[in-house]
Amino acid sequence: MRRKNKRQDRGRTDRFSSFPTLHRTKNHPIVFTNMNFDKETKEKRVLVVHYAEIGLKGENRAEFLQRLRANLQVRLRTGGLGPEWTVKVIPGMLLVDVPEEATEEAIQRAFRCVEQVFGVAWYALARRVEHQGFAGEQAEADEARLNGALVRLAEEVYRPNDTFAVRVRRGNKNLPFTSMQMERRLGGVILKHSRWEKVDLTQPDVTFWVDFREREILLYTERRRGPGGLPVGSAGRVLLLLSGGIDSPVAGWLMGRRGCYVDMLHFSVTEPSEEELKRSKVAELARRLAAYTLGARLFIVPYTFFDMALLRKPTAYQL
Repeated sequence: MRRKNKRQDRGRTDRFSSFPTLHRTKNHPIVFTNMNFDKETKEKRVLVVHYAEIGLKGENRAEFLQRLRANLQVRLRTGGLGPEWTVKVIPGMLLVDVPEEATEEAIQRAFRCVEQVFGVAWYALARRVEHQGFAGEQAEADEARLNGALVRLAEEVYRPNDTFAVRVRRGNKNLPFTSMQMERRLGGVILKHSRWEKVDLTQPDVTFWVDFREREILLYTERRRGPGGLPVGSAGRVLLLLSGGIDSPVAGWLMGRRGCYVDMLHFSVTEPSEEELKRSKVAELARRLAAYTLGARLFIVPYTFFDMALLRKPTAYQL
């Protein structure tokens, strides 16, 4: 098996011969020669959304993914973002289109929306670079777009004295290089054409993630954690007894994380007015929980009438 892998690596290296060759210098351990750069093309931005537990599903995985896609779309709408923030499913992940005119405030709002959707393991703001397979006459143009986008990203996130590493994933296994080959080459691009000077492959301060898909490349440096679990709506509806303490909201959150719609029932001493209810702690807890469960119904039941009925007092209700 080991010999077979070596032969495969040599074959990939030969197919990769159209790319710049490596050499060493005194200041930089690995650099490129004759590298092409696209200095003008502005990359489009997307939110890369990854799931975890959904990946364990079998034939019904597509149903869970479509539910997650729909929930993301709904949460972005309720968060005040327009229809141009579209969500699509691609193999292994979901992508949320970020409009070119999106402000930093809108992007931060999108972050808050995505991190409240159950089923999301992690997400990242990425730059999307198109490619044509790095083969034939298109190899040079693909290389130029990738190099330019990577250097621009490296300059934007540069911090003096910090270390970096490059991690490559190949969703498209037909590309004419291995992940390790591309990691070495892109590391050389960053060392030679940006202010980064230190590499640490074990515990880097910044990791440049380069994800090669079928006809696009996703570049990002920061992964943000999501709530995980399963998308709401994939496991029916439950009723939560909401007391106003900490235990019941946590229980509702955990049930939502297992894919349940969560309605809430609260027993009140009195019959509060609408304004009193809006200002109450129970209503605030319900609002916060509803942000994760994509809407919920809150039922308020004044139990004074039950107490009066037990004491055989006249009430406005027949119990």
